[in-house]
Amino acid sequence: MKLYFHITGFGKFCGVNENPTEILIERLPTYLQENSIPENIQVLSYSILDVAGIDAVFFFGSTISKFHNQIFEPNTRTIWLHFGVWTSLPGFNIETTGWNEADFSCPDEREWQPIEQKIVTNSAQSLKTDLPVTEIHASLSQKYNVALSTDPGRFLCNFI
Repeated sequence: MKLYFHITGFGKFCGVNENPTEILIERLPTYLQENSIPENIQVLSYSILDVAGIDAVFFFGSTISKFHNQIFEPNTRTIWLHFGVWTSLPGFNIETTGWNEADFSCPDEREWQPIEQKIVTNSAQSLKTDLPVTEIHASLSQKYNVALSTDPGRFLCNFI
């Protein structure tokens, strides 16, 4: 099965002036070129997103439109991999659940600050990934400080 990836990170926001995910997204293409990845994996896009709800909506709409053929190609799977930041976390989390709630503790970069607002009306309260997160966690835990999480917070990482 062919696996397509769209990989995103964020720029600055709420006191995080240098977002490490921005550096990661900038360096990842070179790293993947220098290190072999399986032939069935292709990264279609690397994007650094402004931390603003409306920009995230626009990004996903335009990316789905641009890569429509690959996203819906038979015998493929499209994976949206987003890197976020939690400044007080010593390692990183693999998020298993996205919550249908925008509840920003500070305004986004366009000064929007929803409080307990549904992201998608008339939709489920949460979505769980169907990726094999337990296996991914077991593999990464051998080398990194990583945990499984069901709570990405309610700021823009959750929005995405």
